[in-house]
Amino acid sequence: MFRLFRHSPPNTQVLTHSEVQTALPPAVEELLGAEFHRNAPYRWARKGGDGWHEVFELRAWKGACLSPAWGLALDGVPHRSGDAAKWHRTLKSGQADIWVDWPEQRALSFLYGEAPLLQEASDVLPRAVAKARGFWSSLKGREDFRAAHETALRSTGGTAFGGALTHARHRVEAALSWSEGASELAEAALAQVPGTDTAREDFRRKVFR
Repeated sequence: MFRLFRHSPPNTQVLTHSEVQTALPPAVEELLGAEFHRNAPYRWARKGGDGWHEVFELRAWKGACLSPAWGLALDGVPHRSGDAAKWHRTLKSGQADIWVDWPEQRALSFLYGEAPLLQEASDVLPRAVAKARGFWSSLKGREDFRAAHETALRSTGGTAFGGALTHARHRVEAALSWSEGASELAEAALAQVPGTDTAREDFRRKVFR
């Protein structure tokens, strides 16, 4: 359960997502810097090292709130799109395969209007971005993907954000295991990726080569 506000909240004044997407991104972008490209309403990416992008996002939850998360979009891990596996190797398409959820469980509520939202963001976002930068700076090369993957799973307990993590963790595990020469483990992970047999076979063709 997320904690909302350090003090008693004001009267309810629910913002629309359109209003939040106007009010909040400037605060995020000031902290992230100009190298980050906003490629979705609540997601930003920049080029990391060879083979990955760094991603920062605000995940929407029930109850009109957003929670910071950060992670990596791996060039070697395609996403499922219908019956196909599609690459996401650009700033425009980058979305996290490995992510760390905000460990303090402090959400940004937009139930109470713009001013309280921005006030809470002024406390939460700088600390979240600082933690994200610490995570990104731990990566020196592709050899660090495994450690980053395990750090992310520990941060979420393996179950966060509905089925999204379950879907991502098996895709990542399949790709990492294959790159490490563990073909049996890679096939076992791929078998657990949700979706159709056609999508999994497309993943196999793109990754297991």
